[in-house]
Amino acid sequence: MYPILFTLPLPTLEFPLLPALLALACVGLGVAAYAEWHAVRAMTVFGAALAGTAGYASFSLAGQRVTLSSVQVPAWGSLLALWLVLAWHLCRRGAERAGLDRRWAGDCFVVATLTALISSRVAYVVASAQAAPELDLFALGQGGLSGMAALFGALASAAWFARQQRVSFWLWLDASAASLALGVLLIRIGCYLEGCDFGVLQHGAAPAWLQSLGRFPRWGDPDAAPVFGSAAWATQVKQGLLAPEQTLSLPVAPVQLYEALAGLSLLALVRYLEPRRRFHGQVGLTLVFGYAVARFVLEAWRGDLDRGLFGPHLEPRIYLPLGLLLFSTAFAYGPGMSFRRTAVRVATIALAAVPAALAALLARGSTVPVQLSLAQWLCLPLAFAAAHAWVRRTSGVNASAAPA
Repeated sequence: MYPILFTLPLPTLEFPLLPALLALACVGLGVAAYAEWHAVRAMTVFGAALAGTAGYASFSLAGQRVTLSSVQVPAWGSLLALWLVLAWHLCRRGAERAGLDRRWAGDCFVVATLTALISSRVAYVVASAQAAPELDLFALGQGGLSGMAALFGALASAAWFARQQRVSFWLWLDASAASLALGVLLIRIGCYLEGCDFGVLQHGAAPAWLQSLGRFPRWGDPDAAPVFGSAAWATQVKQGLLAPEQTLSLPVAPVQLYEALAGLSLLALVRYLEPRRRFHGQVGLTLVFGYAVARFVLEAWRGDLDRGLFGPHLEPRIYLPLGLLLFSTAFAYGPGMSFRRTAVRVATIALAAVPAALAALLARGSTVPVQLSLAQWLCLPLAFAAAHAWVRRTSGVNASAAPA
């Protein structure tokens, strides 16, 4: 894996953190004031968030000093930055095709992204409070973001922003669907390069190529403390499954690549539906519903334990079929009822129940109780919310325009 893409050589400097944070807060206030004067709402929100975060951090980190030297550019952060640029551009282009103002769509994307980052971090810290009470909300170097909480925050803030500006949220959701799918693809590739969000241990019968994809490295010299490693390597060492001298972890399921493949599939589905949509919001709701189902299933193959596990202990042979049955119920309530022909509608709804039956068959030997993750708990209400919105959006559509 390649957690560090490259290193920027910089001179070594040491300076107190308080003046730098206060200066950053002033910059944020200046950006917010300038943006408010020119009625650029997204930049106003960004400047205010920057000023508030830097101001709060200046009180909690006032006595610390920072040493600036060569900067290592991480793979995950680089792919996140790449996605932000591409997604903003895709959202603006999609909005223009939908008849929306490009600048407004870009502003809405900025608001949604900022809210997503904040909500994902807060949700992760709250969910991990019992397992990791030492986790600092502002210590981003400790890791920890909740993707599903980010999606909830992004959708909620975009809906609020669209309502404030009296613009159709559903048009914006369709316009940004490709951006969201691209985010799943790129960010999960970044997770794979970083070695985080890994899967469960692979069986010995797994093919060699799959095992090679699921081995994550140790970083650094084992004789020189401290010894760092990818999350999979560190977890296995902590659990006593692996000696610190080993340079590679035991093979785990490369769940990050599975989810990246799901993101690529959703991106292709979005591109297919865009010229064929029957109502405003269909493309975006399809993406949201599909991602909720995929994320719920893939979380069952996750092996990392620091992602906010809570609730009752359930055996996979119980909760997986039950969860998929709930998703098929949401599909039958919403998208499944959009098919005009009775035979097609019945067949599609019946097929939607097949994954639950397959899960019951494949997971029948999984008897070790586990807790559901924060993402899984959020996937279920998100899917039902998407199905309900689907019903509301199609209630006024002529039956002849429904998919056949």
